[in-house]
Amino acid sequence: MKNNIFFKPSIIYILTLLITSGCASRYAPPVTGPIAYITYALEEDVNSVEVINYKTSDCSGSSRIGILFNGEPDEKTIDVAIPANKPFISHFSYSWSYYGGMTACEITTSFIPEENQNYKSVFKTSYNSCSAQIFKITEVNNQTTLLSEPTFKKNPKKCHWW
Repeated sequence: MKNNIFFKPSIIYILTLLITSGCASRYAPPVTGPIAYITYALEEDVNSVEVINYKTSDCSGSSRIGILFNGEPDEKTIDVAIPANKPFISHFSYSWSYYGGMTACEITTSFIPEENQNYKSVFKTSYNSCSAQIFKITEVNNQTTLLSEPTFKKNPKKCHWW
């Protein structure tokens, strides 16, 4: 079964990109104005997670940040510059088909990044749910610390990327 082309991770990744390519434009990081930085990360054994940015909390103006892919280590994170000092909205979409069923989970979050600050957003799944959290990355005495971001919230409206 390992030699079956439909189970190769790279083929699944490429098919996911092709299928979703028309749904959102590619995210364009800001080039002027106040900027912050975020690393999106997978910390659990999930296949892939689509990360979308929306310009407003009512889910308008979508752009694809990328796909977190549980393959090579460099595919488990995405680093991007984001506009600071105003709400930044991220949407995570996860689905997995298996023999006898499918599981899916979506979550839309927002926070207000501070200028020149670094953040980490972590997506997690459990048996029947998913969650996301944003941490502010701080350096104290040459040690990196992750602090819960106080402006982080789960949006009441769940955006859909399709």
